[in-house]
Amino acid sequence: MIEAELTETLGISQPAVAKALKACESTPDVRELFAAGSAMELCQRYAAGLLSRDETVRQLSEWPFGPYHPANEFGEHEQDQSNVFMQVELAADFGLIDDAMYEEVVQRRMPG
Repeated sequence: MIEAELTETLGISQPAVAKALKACESTPDVRELFAAGSAMELCQRYAAGLLSRDETVRQLSEWPFGPYHPANEFGEHEQDQSNVFMQVELAADFGLIDDAMYEEVVQRRMPG
């Protein structure tokens, strides 16, 4: 019933609605004490004007990143890479955050 309502309300096909709902299943929940479910989402929210620069830098500096797992000999990642610091690097590459912001996050994360 929900899919039919969304199809009518949004004016898109039922398969498009089903695909969008399926994609939502893999979207991480917002983490406690953070404004997003992933570091990339934080950067996207900043780029959209939903978070201030200072708040985004603070949250990225405190984000509980997991370990990076290198690709196998075929260039494939066998472990989930959605919670690694490389996502912040990609956000900078995509222009979601600028180089100065990236460098500030790196500096804040370094022990010292």
